[in-house]
Amino acid sequence: MMESPLFDYYAKHEPDMLSRIYNDKKEHGHKITLQKMFKLEVEIMTDVIKYLNLMGVYVLYVYDALLCEEKR
Repeated sequence: MMESPLFDYYAKHEPDMLSRIYNDKKEHGHKITLQKMFKLEVEIMTDVIKYLNLMGVYVLYVYDALLCEEKR
């Protein structure tokens, strides 16, 4: 976790979140924490995709990114 290039940003702006993730990993192990975080990511992305579709924007979900057709 601390090796992530984003760690310093989250340490500065979201210390409570990092603390909760660290404590969850300590209590349940990193695999369980990862499963929880991935489940939450999928739920968030699902809601975002549904909203975008309602707006007429159709996207492809690839890992942790959304891809769409470029419009000018």
